[in-house]
Amino acid sequence: MTSICKMRRKKLLNAAADLNLDYILLTDPTSIYYYCGVKYVTYERFCGMLLQISTENATLIVPALDAGRLQDSDIKQITFQDGEDALLIVGNLLGGKKKLGIEKGNLRLVTADALLAGAGLSLDDLTDISSLITKERLIKDSAEIELFREACRITDQMLSDWRTIVKPGVRESDLRMELVRQMIMADDVTVDLDFICATGPNTVSAHAFASPRIVAPGDPIMVDFGAIYKHYYADETRTFFFGQPSDKMKEIYQIVLEANLAGISKVEPGRPIGEVDKAARAVIEKAGYGEFFTHRTGHGIGLDIHESPSVSSDNEQLMEPGMVFTVEPGIYLPEWGGVRIEDDVVVTESGCEILTHYPKELDKVII
Repeated sequence: MTSICKMRRKKLLNAAADLNLDYILLTDPTSIYYYCGVKYVTYERFCGMLLQISTENATLIVPALDAGRLQDSDIKQITFQDGEDALLIVGNLLGGKKKLGIEKGNLRLVTADALLAGAGLSLDDLTDISSLITKERLIKDSAEIELFREACRITDQMLSDWRTIVKPGVRESDLRMELVRQMIMADDVTVDLDFICATGPNTVSAHAFASPRIVAPGDPIMVDFGAIYKHYYADETRTFFFGQPSDKMKEIYQIVLEANLAGISKVEPGRPIGEVDKAARAVIEKAGYGEFFTHRTGHGIGLDIHESPSVSSDNEQLMEPGMVFTVEPGIYLPEWGGVRIEDDVVVTESGCEILTHYPKELDKVII
């Protein structure tokens, strides 16, 4: 991991070479992990990595209580105690007025104000380098893709184990807690409580919250979750049915499944990403349910659950090998219920690899 992070830092510095910068300051915990190999959760405390362009030196500024976690001897570590001003440390490292690249989307205004004051900088001295980092993280390497494969394998297995508890009298909250339990028990998996487990009419909401509702015969059960394996997210949705669904829900399910497959069929290098959304959306619109498909077809995944690229019709960016994203069309019918089917895919040299493998044929999701 140390050598990979060093290579990533080098690539970022090379990408920033034409921006006339003296330093780059990383403040997003995910970016810091990507470039140093340690995930810091410092809550309200400051955490930053300062990269000097001319020397390629890297300095990590972290709370003293997080000292000792860094294993990369190429990175200098400076710690501070509670009550000390970490941004004054940054100012001293800069040593006067400098051109500084920052992650504008992550840096809070109060932190930016303190940084400007402590370092003697003005807004004109700051350049947003968020797009550079997004571009670096967009294409996953072979090691990252292997982590995705494992995250998706674990997720598939969890779904298989989970379905055994769907019985008369079970509540939405019970179904949700079973997935939480499985995440707690799994090795190298981070517990994430922000996932969707909805039943019956609650599936109409694309971002539903679990309730004490008892599952009824014929109910759709929408499960949208994924294992986070060694910091990399899987994101898979399957819509199950508790007993035989109504004819209307069978119709909706088959349309969404066709849309899912149509979207995946467009995944290959050199095509605009928007073609994935257009293909999935065309199936649903042709069937007369276009107004009930209320979101884009997918999003990138990686160290964050949502990252680039956006799988929307207006995205003309060309797909490249190493991009990893979701394909997740859905139909949400008031008074009936919702269906969403989501898979994770990686663009390969010749097409795509589907990473999620839990069965999605209608007869395989009836419990």
